[in-house]
Amino acid sequence: MALYFGVAIVAVLLSGVAGSAYYHYTQLSGVINFYHLALAFFLTLNVLVCLWEIGLGLYIKDIKKYYENTLLKKYPSRTEHFGATVNVFLHRMSLGELFSLKFWSERVWGTYSLYDPSYSNHESYGFFIDVGNGWSTLLVSMYFLVGMTDTSIVRYTYSVERTDTQVIDPLFFGMMGIIFFYQMFYGTIIYFVQFIYHGRYKGRTVFEVALFVGLNNGLWILFPLMGMYCSATMIRSNSFDIVRKNHY
Repeated sequence: MALYFGVAIVAVLLSGVAGSAYYHYTQLSGVINFYHLALAFFLTLNVLVCLWEIGLGLYIKDIKKYYENTLLKKYPSRTEHFGATVNVFLHRMSLGELFSLKFWSERVWGTYSLYDPSYSNHESYGFFIDVGNGWSTLLVSMYFLVGMTDTSIVRYTYSVERTDTQVIDPLFFGMMGIIFFYQMFYGTIIYFVQFIYHGRYKGRTVFEVALFVGLNNGLWILFPLMGMYCSATMIRSNSFDIVRKNHY
């Protein structure tokens, strides 16, 4: 069995969004909601990236070796780095590679190191912010992804003078969402600042920087802003309508 690297990524994203949309549609009696679909895409993407980021921490020595001993020797000129990145997406993976976190980590972070060597350096900000994001937001992403449709997975009650009080509600969910999305937004802004400060863009075409750095990281600005807006709306309205109201 062989599957293109890029196709595997698209398949994961489509599966996550389609599964979330179907669950939302069936659980909420035919609801199709724009904000839910958009955040389902981003949260699925973030779950995938979280796994890569965990791999970044686990396999940083292998990533550094792959970057320095393979990629830099094969693509010594910055003008060749665009082609190197395209080649990764066109790589035909074996079944073993498909399910190897080490393989994904080497290819993703080793190749991205061509544009930002921080990701082959365990002492850099980029390394720590992404490894931290992987460990801290993986479960929260999954929780939020399911919770937009069904919060019963975290609902419990406590008894005060024989009165059952529901602890989980839109206020709690919205507060958690603001914290969750803000930390990703803030971390990405700081990453962009350090990228520019260290002149990582020098010697690159505008297209390259916009595509492989701007677009990739820009998603962690655009969607967290949307997530914060939805979370704040949940708090103000004390309801889940922002992600559960039918838009179609």
